[in-house]
Amino acid sequence: MINYRFKKNVLLINQSPSLGSISDITKLIEEVRPESHAIIWGPWEATDFRFEEYLKHNYKEFPNHPINFLEFENTLLKYNIKCYLLVGCDYSDAYSNIKTNPIKNFEVLFWPTALLHYTYYGMINFYGKKPSDLFNPYKTIDKLYLNLNNHDRNHRIMMMDLLCKFELFHCGINTWNSEIHEGQFKYFKPQKLIFDDFNEKITQSTRIFSEKLLTAPNLIDVVTETCPILGGWDFRESNKGYIFHTEKTFKSILLGKPFLVLGNKGQNMNLQKYGITLFENIFDYSFDKSESLYFRCLGIIDNLYEYKSKNFGEVRDMVINMLISNIDTATAIVYNDVYIPILLRQIIHENKDDYKVLFKNYDEWRLNENIFKEIY
Repeated sequence: MINYRFKKNVLLINQSPSLGSISDITKLIEEVRPESHAIIWGPWEATDFRFEEYLKHNYKEFPNHPINFLEFENTLLKYNIKCYLLVGCDYSDAYSNIKTNPIKNFEVLFWPTALLHYTYYGMINFYGKKPSDLFNPYKTIDKLYLNLNNHDRNHRIMMMDLLCKFELFHCGINTWNSEIHEGQFKYFKPQKLIFDDFNEKITQSTRIFSEKLLTAPNLIDVVTETCPILGGWDFRESNKGYIFHTEKTFKSILLGKPFLVLGNKGQNMNLQKYGITLFENIFDYSFDKSESLYFRCLGIIDNLYEYKSKNFGEVRDMVINMLISNIDTATAIVYNDVYIPILLRQIIHENKDDYKVLFKNYDEWRLNENIFKEIY
């Protein structure tokens, strides 16, 4: 069942990570017929899987749109309705079909810093302070890295196995939620590993924060990103990855940690587009250019191994100014986000009253007033 809100001019459709089809959206637009536009609202996700058939379609071999998307396009044209898909990732090859074979009256809006707002205000709500006030340059460090894993994706399975293989597992703090997938490991024994002791202050929506996370005694954050690819999360199926920076990366930046991101190709380098400084004086980022997930994993292992026996405090001091600069840069984006799509600003401004009603109590973190004040 499709989840949506409607107010005369605007049809706001909730993002769907895996369920439904484009036909559901077509039927809803046919029924509701908003006077201005429809928008699939997914700033916290890299894509909406109802559009996967279109994004995966081989237009060189089959030059026409898939039949369901022809019907979608015809409906938009019939009623002169624009439809937008808002996503929280940057443009990448996974979206190449929107350039080579666009759907008329349809456009994808990329807001790659959306989850930075989500993370920043979530931190303030939980800790009661701004990230710059939370940063402690004198914190004791006695662990090489922190590697937090929630869902057991293939790239996280690979990283856990390599950490064990190269005797780095006990040098850091690792979490793991599943005892299955045993057949996929050669060196790591699947087991439930917990780091955060959640208390009554934690709700489901702020579960990514904790007091223990704030005081974690590690030098480096190993960020095993959400890392979706076109077709799901199985890297054997496609090499078209979404460049999607989630709260996992933005937490490391805002908490002032050196980080190594295991994501899709170019995920570390992409952060430089937004003014985030990489730690090139201590890390070798050549792994980030590799097409191979395995070699990207090995590159992170090599970087960790380099500092396994170093004085962690001295290494942190080598990058302390970069850490502070990154906190300031990320904070500045939150308060003046030039990466908000211009068209998103325009359609919200033109339908301001409708959107205020549609956003009311929309987000469980109650962050919309802060997140969208820049748009309004």
